[in-house]
Amino acid sequence: MKKITVVFLMIVFSFSVAFAGPFGLSKGMSVEQISKLSEKGFEPERVSDDDRYFFIPKNKIDLFKAYVAYVDEKKGLYRINAISEGINTSAYGIELINLFNLMVKSLSKTYGTPEITDTVKEDYEFKEGRYWFRSLQDEARELSATWKRGEKGTTLPKELDSISMYVSANFLYGLINIDYYFSNSAEIQGNQK
Repeated sequence: MKKITVVFLMIVFSFSVAFAGPFGLSKGMSVEQISKLSEKGFEPERVSDDDRYFFIPKNKIDLFKAYVAYVDEKKGLYRINAISEGINTSAYGIELINLFNLMVKSLSKTYGTPEITDTVKEDYEFKEGRYWFRSLQDEARELSATWKRGEKGTTLPKELDSISMYVSANFLYGLINIDYYFSNSAEIQGNQK
């Protein structure tokens, strides 16, 4: 619980500073600009031959261990994805749910009220609380928070179109994922299709 409290305080501090963009990055930045704002020795590294780059920002949050910047050759940075370290949780998912709720509370102070989705597939066999983590592993459960520009109660800066935070699981651990979509993302993704 001590670690969760420390993480929560870091998140509150990170998101309450003047908006320079998520993790100190801004819409339209080039790979070179992102490199200057990356932790020393962790400059952006291209993922295969698409527009994704692994990087570690100087303005990172310790909970997150993997960062991916989506950078279009012409229009620059349009999306950031951050993935947490593995989170130990019980079969009921209590630890993961609590951390998710703390993060929602923190982000809501900056971005307003999100739309929360907490569902399990109707035809999923194991719906009881004791199978919460299993249903997440089986991709039968969704727990997410979404902030969208123009939605009632949402206060996104003009640079951001939406923020999506959700939980997922691998074989042993729970994960928290967060995606920041800049205002140029819809156009760039539309052109790519």
